[in-house]
Amino acid sequence: MPVHLLSSEHRSEFLATPSLVRMAMVRGTEGQREPTLLIKAESPLLRYLMVSGDLDLVAIRASDNSAVFAVNMKDDPQDPGMNWSYVESDDELLALKLALAGGRCEVFLFNEAAVSVAHAAFRFRVKSGDITEFIRMIEIVDGGYGEDRRAVARNALNMWREGRAGSKVAINATGETVAAWTENDVFHARNVGGLSKLNIFSGNEGSEQEQLAVWLVDNLHPAGVIHSPQVEEGGRSRELTDLLLAYERGCFFIESKALQILGRPTLPDRKRLSRDLAKHVEKATKQLAGAVRSARRGLPVSDESGRGVEVSVDQPPHLIVLVPDLSLLSGATQFGSSFFAQFSEKNRAFFHILDPTELLRVVQAAEMIAKAGREPVTKMEAFDFYLMKRAERSMGVSDPCFHILFRS
Repeated sequence: MPVHLLSSEHRSEFLATPSLVRMAMVRGTEGQREPTLLIKAESPLLRYLMVSGDLDLVAIRASDNSAVFAVNMKDDPQDPGMNWSYVESDDELLALKLALAGGRCEVFLFNEAAVSVAHAAFRFRVKSGDITEFIRMIEIVDGGYGEDRRAVARNALNMWREGRAGSKVAINATGETVAAWTENDVFHARNVGGLSKLNIFSGNEGSEQEQLAVWLVDNLHPAGVIHSPQVEEGGRSRELTDLLLAYERGCFFIESKALQILGRPTLPDRKRLSRDLAKHVEKATKQLAGAVRSARRGLPVSDESGRGVEVSVDQPPHLIVLVPDLSLLSGATQFGSSFFAQFSEKNRAFFHILDPTELLRVVQAAEMIAKAGREPVTKMEAFDFYLMKRAERSMGVSDPCFHILFRS
């Protein structure tokens, strides 16, 4: 089974960037170097890509003669997402050239945690464009990804979308399947013992998102995160919340709400997903409010093995709704600053709506704070602190789709 281990450079980039594509020349199973396409995106987008059948690749010469290449993520028929990057090296340009020339191209999918979850192989067929002329005219430009550079790339992609890119400017190619999508076996060794498996093909996408959250936050505390903690009441047990992190100074309740994409007779567009997700968020807030009420009543809580867990709610806890993609809530003003403020005040808690990408950012910030602090600070304390800062930011937003970046 093909396995791709990211280089240290690519791994740093994949952990820091929510979505991107990369071409690389990689030594294959028979020893020769072959073109390989690496795609990182949110898990729902990866599922769209897997069920769409073919794979559309476009390469565009931008206004500064740099080359932008992108993959159509097939998530919306009217306005599909495009995962893109600049061609940044001669090696990457060679890989792109060989892939467009029709050679076998291995493709690996990476999720929010930069973990390779699936692979396939394609042969690309150029539908329009002159590869030789395109390669001759472009320049390798290493100018970073500041706003000016992003604007250049967006303009190039918009020119292609609007059909204004001629054969010397844009290459359009469709990949035909050589080897079908196959799951990569990926396991996370839990702090409490045992293994947690990621499975992008799982029909239970809710469980998959919970396992991804376990992967992201488990190392914040030596005892790890508790998956599906149970609360006892009246001689019966029930789930308190999906995930629970607890330490001596506070606790974090995480209610995960996923979207079903695989197994539907027709793929939903983004508008449908946004409507569905808004309903899930409303349900999750009620569940979180019930969970913190149970904790404040002092009901006994146990972990996955049945051992008792101390849940301290003397200080305001963090209540987190984990959604698959925050951009699906862009424009959802019913979850703006007034909603955050009212829910937080009513439940005497810090309230958050995060997706796995944003959760990873918070975890990364906590790790950097704990490592760089002049005074001894644990990862949990730093995680607590950074989420408080994010909660402050939520008091001035129009919808939940916002991000904050850690500045060291």
